[in-house]
Amino acid sequence: MTIADLSNRTGLPIGMLPKIENGNTSPALSILQTLANAKSVPLTSFVRRFEDAPKGANVSPGFPCQNRH
Repeated sequence: MTIADLSNRTGLPIGMLPKIENGNTSPALSILQTLANAKSVPLTSFVRRFEDAPKGANVSPGFPCQNRH
């Protein structure tokens, strides 16, 4: 399925889909459900790869939660 096909199936703007795919935006749960429905997959399939990652694996150096004195 192409991005254009997915955009047509979901009604989501075609420019939004690569941003979601690349992690450049955090879509609402309703948008994720719309995408899951269009792809005929469970909603959890979008987050499953992060559940198995070690804690902190997605935090980049310099994240604002560092201790600062």
